[in-house]
Amino acid sequence: MRPVARWALLLVVASCGGDPAGDSTPAEPPAAPAPAVPAAAVPASPPLPGMSCGVPPVSAAAERCSSGGSSQFGDQVNAAIQRLMDQQPDIFDGIAIRDIPSYRVGVLRNLEAAGLCAQWDVDNEGHREIMVKSSNDFSEQYHVSTSSGTVRWAPGAFRATCYPANFPVNPRPLEPRGDCALPSSRDFGCGRGGKPQFVDVMDAIVTATIQNRPDLLQDGYVVDGKWNEYRAEVVRQFRARGYCAMVDDRGEIAVKNSNDFSEQYLTEYSWRLLRRGDDAWTATCRPATF
Repeated sequence: MRPVARWALLLVVASCGGDPAGDSTPAEPPAAPAPAVPAAAVPASPPLPGMSCGVPPVSAAAERCSSGGSSQFGDQVNAAIQRLMDQQPDIFDGIAIRDIPSYRVGVLRNLEAAGLCAQWDVDNEGHREIMVKSSNDFSEQYHVSTSSGTVRWAPGAFRATCYPANFPVNPRPLEPRGDCALPSSRDFGCGRGGKPQFVDVMDAIVTATIQNRPDLLQDGYVVDGKWNEYRAEVVRQFRARGYCAMVDDRGEIAVKNSNDFSEQYLTEYSWRLLRRGDDAWTATCRPATF
C-alpha cells in the first residue's frame, strides 16, 4: 500500500474509533449554575406627610390663619372620629380616649381614606392640632381632643383657617439611621395606652445582664457610674435579637421592630435600682419615634 493511502486509512479509523486506548475517563457533565440569590427586600420608606390627596407641597407656612368663620371640613373630621370609634372601640371608654397615639394615627388615616390631605402639627406641650386640606387654597386646623383626654367634636374642635394651605412645607424623607435596617420614622404622640409588646424581651435582657455582667449590675442595682455602659449593653442585646434600638436624649431606650410603633424603656430609678417589667416601660409611640 502506498504511504498516502495508509495514512488516509489511519485517519478514517481514528475518526470513527473514539478515544484512544487507555483514556476511558467519561466526560464530566457541565457544572450546574449556582442558584440565584434573591435580593434582600428593602423596607419601604414612610410616605411623605400631608401628601395623600395628590396636592403638591407648599414652600412656606401659611401667611395668615384666622379663627373666625365656619369650617369646611368639620363633617369629615367628625366622620373620621366616629369611624375610628367603630374600628377600634378598645381605645375608647365612652368619649374618653384611652390611647392618644392610636387615636391620632386612626383619625389621620381615616381623613386620608376620605380623600383629604392631613398632617399633625408640631407638638405644643403634649397637645397637637391636625391640619386638613383638599387644595392649596386653604387648610383648616382642628384640636380633636381635650386637655382631659376626651374626644372633641367639630365645630368645637375647629381652630382656624389658614391662607394659603399651611402644610406640608417642603417635605423630605427622614435621614436613615446606620444602625437600623428600617427607615427612619416620626411619631404623632407617645403614651401609656395599651399593653407593651417588648417588656418580656427587656426583662430577659436584664436577667442575662445580671448573670453575665457583674461589672454593670450587682444586687439589683446599677453599679455606680455605669449607667451609660449598662444602657449601651441593653441596646446591644436588643439589636442582637433583631430589634432596632437606641438611647434617646433623655436617657430612655427606644425599641422597634416595625415603623407602626416603638416603645420607650427606662432602665433604672434615680437611686440606681433596676426597673423591671411594666415599671421599665414608659410609653408607646405611634408611629415609631425613630
